[in-house]
Amino acid sequence: MVAQTFEDPTDLAGRRAALAAALEKVPSTRAGGQRSVLGAAPLSEIVGAGGGAEQVQESIPVLEPLTGLLPGGVRRGDAVSVQSRDGICDYLALALLAGALAAGLWCAVVGVPELGGPALADLVAGEGDVDRAAALDRLVVVPAPGEQWPEVVAALADGVDLVLVRPGIEVRAEVGRRVDARLRQGRSSGTRHSAALVVLGAWSSARLVLHTAATTWTGLDGVGPTRGCGRLTGGVSMLVAEGRATGGRRHSARMWLPAADGAARPIDDAAVAARGTEASGERALRVVA
Repeated sequence: MVAQTFEDPTDLAGRRAALAAALEKVPSTRAGGQRSVLGAAPLSEIVGAGGGAEQVQESIPVLEPLTGLLPGGVRRGDAVSVQSRDGICDYLALALLAGALAAGLWCAVVGVPELGGPALADLVAGEGDVDRAAALDRLVVVPAPGEQWPEVVAALADGVDLVLVRPGIEVRAEVGRRVDARLRQGRSSGTRHSAALVVLGAWSSARLVLHTAATTWTGLDGVGPTRGCGRLTGGVSMLVAEGRATGGRRHSARMWLPAADGAARPIDDAAVAARGTEASGERALRVVA
């Protein structure tokens, strides 16, 4: 598959044209017009929307509570590895998507059919005045690319700002190098659009590796045989970032991910302590990733 490119990265109409051309080559998006997450709008409407100019940012912004962990956001042209149990798309991966969508950018998700649409919507809505429906209309989902996932990623990289992919198989070295070269090509030319790649799982060349070290869930009641029953009211997550992008140092941060409203929130330790004792017999469940 040869991805169509365009010369001016600030040309939104050109980007939509490139994205439309790329999607025509993706088999799983042809039948019935693959919809964005939550079925907000057909892709034919998304890529056919009116033109205009947009400001291309050097890095992909992250949600406000994540800025302490990733002060510069996620750099375009880079690969980020998100390590999670069994390669699931956890709240950390969703938060990276939500940050880009809330900033008005375009995203794609490849090979994650169980993507948590409601959870993603809550994370986006947590950014204040963001139009949740409009943000989700900028999300393209290719749930089952099969062995074509490298070609799908390469094609979509011309039209979106961030691609989240789960290969589903061990990635051969030559395949990884080919995808990396595609990302570097967009970044190095200076005149072409450049996307960031977020991989669910290991990626040998990733400049940044992220994972959730542990999450303490609140809202669970009971003792003895009934311990762990109840409705979850939020999770305090310990997030870790390391790799070349952090200068080889290990950075960590604690935050509500998610908070009671489903958004990412800064930690108020006094409130967390009060929350743990407000109900008789209430227990917190700590999950280590």
